[in-house]
Amino acid sequence: MRRDRRLGEVAAVAFDDLVVDETSWLSSVAHALEDQCGEGYGCIAAAYAPTSRSIGFDAMIGAGVRTDIDARGVFAGTVAAPPEMTRRVYAEVQCETTSGLGVVCERNFQERVFDWGVRDAVCVNAQREVHRGAAFLLLHPRRRRLRMGERRWLEDLAALLRIAIRRRAIARPTLAAPPSRTAPLLTGTRSPDERRRLHRAGFEPIRELEEDGRRRLVVEPIAVGPLAVLSTRERAAVLALPTTTSNKEIAALLGTSASTIGVLLHRAATKLGVRHREELVALASAPPD
Repeated sequence: MRRDRRLGEVAAVAFDDLVVDETSWLSSVAHALEDQCGEGYGCIAAAYAPTSRSIGFDAMIGAGVRTDIDARGVFAGTVAAPPEMTRRVYAEVQCETTSGLGVVCERNFQERVFDWGVRDAVCVNAQREVHRGAAFLLLHPRRRRLRMGERRWLEDLAALLRIAIRRRAIARPTLAAPPSRTAPLLTGTRSPDERRRLHRAGFEPIRELEEDGRRRLVVEPIAVGPLAVLSTRERAAVLALPTTTSNKEIAALLGTSASTIGVLLHRAATKLGVRHREELVALASAPPD
């Protein structure tokens, strides 16, 4: 897979500039990315899969997935669900792995999340009320570990894409996006790890509720607004400012050190052209574009 830092930037720009209809916008993005980045790189989702049998390609293709598989076993695909397919049962993406994998799959548009320990695996789902599709990011290396450049490239691309997807889903009234999102929590709504996982995925908790006998947490997408120029880590640090009082608290939320948070906030302030912490807080609290 080509490792080009510009690809993530191109992806975000291409997504925002697209004029697409409400039933095929995910696949339209993929085609636009291919036009700008080359065949095989127009992907909403990217995966390292050791063999094609590890993933149910036939079922996914039957459900409207467009795929590209190169000689190294790298899989890329998009899911687009037109209205007539909203009741179709998507086959689960089944993977045989012990090295760690994060995957979102859809069954009748009921969100199900399986997380086997990949901290930064990014999963983006269209909401079941929207009935328009889903996007996957799978991290499943052929070798034991991804090289740092490859992992960073995948994470950066996925972060930019999921931000664009959230903003597009919220901004387009034709998608009838609900005012809030519900996400299942695997270890309880009060778990610090779950709170961090949601924050990394770009959501903030609103309230708890009981649904179908399960405890769920109502979450809303974190607004991006003027922070789009920041890196994923810089943006996460800035977005945590309004609800925290110190770098130490932000570090506990994001799973890093207070000194690292200080560096990230300094870089963010430089990019945004501000000097004071209060200005960063104001930008983080600003409504989305």
